[in-house]
Amino acid sequence: YLLVEMNYEHNPNEALDLSIRGRNSLIPRPNFSLLHNFNYPQLLQQPPGKEEALNLSINRCSKPKSGRHHCGWCEYSSVHKHCVVQHERTHTGEKPYRCTVCGRHFTLSGNLARHMRTHTGEKPYKCDFCDRRFTQDSDMRTHARTHTGERPFKCPICGKSFNQSGHRAAHIRTVHERCQPYQCVVCERKFGILSNLRQHMRTHTGERPFNCYSCDKKFAKAATLRLHEKTHPGSVSCSTNYTDSKR
Repeated sequence: YLLVEMNYEHNPNEALDLSIRGRNSLIPRPNFSLLHNFNYPQLLQQPPGKEEALNLSINRCSKPKSGRHHCGWCEYSSVHKHCVVQHERTHTGEKPYRCTVCGRHFTLSGNLARHMRTHTGEKPYKCDFCDRRFTQDSDMRTHARTHTGERPFKCPICGKSFNQSGHRAAHIRTVHERCQPYQCVVCERKFGILSNLRQHMRTHTGERPFNCYSCDKKFAKAATLRLHEKTHPGSVSCSTNYTDSKR
């Protein structure tokens, strides 16, 4: 729970000093001048429940003459109060939206809606180039780049381009920073990219997750499957190895 401490005298010309205390630590917040028409919340006599904490967050976001709502914890501001309320959850850790299936909590209702598709199996976004479907529009657009060849993410050091921002980050980490944080627990070989470690682990486990749609052959690598599919004339199936991201 959260305990809000307020130390002030009722003087509208003075700053209001608030601190937010978690279970094990006290996180100071900077003083800020009182906003126009700021409503003093009542001092809480007991730890607030989720509803009370949400109401306190909403009441704290006052709108000054400038027409913008301000975050009570940092310099963030927005003309929309709900944007500030959502932003403040990054400070408070509040996750009011709960999955009724697995109990996982989310800060935004949209994130919960996307998560629910992992339970229902719904994949409303279809690739325009093949039959692959995805739970999220962003995953579909990223997958489509494997067909178009688009590489919008450029390395600022060497200029190499990538179709995913994560691939660019991994490139910088492994090539320019020479970092290899992922290690095989069997042979202790190290990798800079997690997907490379997973692919390597199949040499130990014998897993072959990539199936040919034209025959019953299975492969450990997507690239090997793509080469194999060329032996089947007229095959138009998409063998791109792309997995829906989990959120």
